[in-house]
Amino acid sequence: MLGMVSRFDAGGVPKYIWAVDEAGDVYEAKTSPERERSYHGYRLGDDERDMRELILNEWKRRVGKS
Repeated sequence: MLGMVSRFDAGGVPKYIWAVDEAGDVYEAKTSPERERSYHGYRLGDDERDMRELILNEWKRRVGKS
């Protein structure tokens, strides 16, 4: 609902989708290389701190506008 997706590819599918849960954990789903329209999702951990902060800040900005 907040539009947290990457650019759409030629097939009309975003490679990445992001979401944040109520506890503030950031999740990322990305297309599987072997199946373009299938996603694999996971929580962004400490090893991806910069991306996690980027998504969390943008999520909070967009939630504030809703």
